[in-house]
Amino acid sequence: MHEQNLLDLKQHGPKQKSKKLIRKVVYLIVVNVFALFGVFVLTLLILQHYKITNVTGAIDDNSFKFQNISSSLSQSQSQVDSTKIQTPTDLNSQISQLLKARASIMQEYCQVKSIGDFAGYNTNQMIDVYKQGNSDAILSKMIFVADQKLQNNKDYQKEKSQCASIDGSAPIEDIQTYVGTPNNNTDIFPWHADEEWDVLTKAISKDKTDILKAASQTDVDPRLIVSMMFVEQNRVANSDR
Repeated sequence: MHEQNLLDLKQHGPKQKSKKLIRKVVYLIVVNVFALFGVFVLTLLILQHYKITNVTGAIDDNSFKFQNISSSLSQSQSQVDSTKIQTPTDLNSQISQLLKARASIMQEYCQVKSIGDFAGYNTNQMIDVYKQGNSDAILSKMIFVADQKLQNNKDYQKEKSQCASIDGSAPIEDIQTYVGTPNNNTDIFPWHADEEWDVLTKAISKDKTDILKAASQTDVDPRLIVSMMFVEQNRVANSDR
């Protein structure tokens, strides 16, 4: 009997020691992991407390460009008011404003013509949209967007710079007559030829009634709603998720 017990101890003793060693190792690993995590969190709190992790913010360069276009549009909306003409000085002031407005319009026509030399397809679209509503504000925005796309094109920038010299002495022409027909069909915004754009336009067309209803109830321009839908859906389609 005594010999049997000794034999059992010899057989099971090493296994028990091995199990204890494993439990001890696992315990130490868990304790050390939690300890390291605690040190990591504490370090972050200390760094944040003393503002070591603070990063200096920066304003996107495009922000200033959008502010400038917004400011210029606000200034261009000032109209001549005949009720303010009381003296010859007032008349001269109103004439001066008219000449500035005419110069501004002709300069924009000139920019559209410059864009047409490098992006004929987009220029034809700009002219079509402008002729539908005759909105100088929308034309300015379309020019701004195209200009951003061509900002690194030196030939375009050189040609565009000549538009600034146009004054208000020349009569305003029809934009189509002034710009003419671009001799190229270059498209600087190829994304609308993608499959995602085709799918999205069909989906938006199906939801037209709901979009107009939401726009009416919230007093938000439906184009703004659609633009936000496009940006978000296009981001999802190109995020490779």
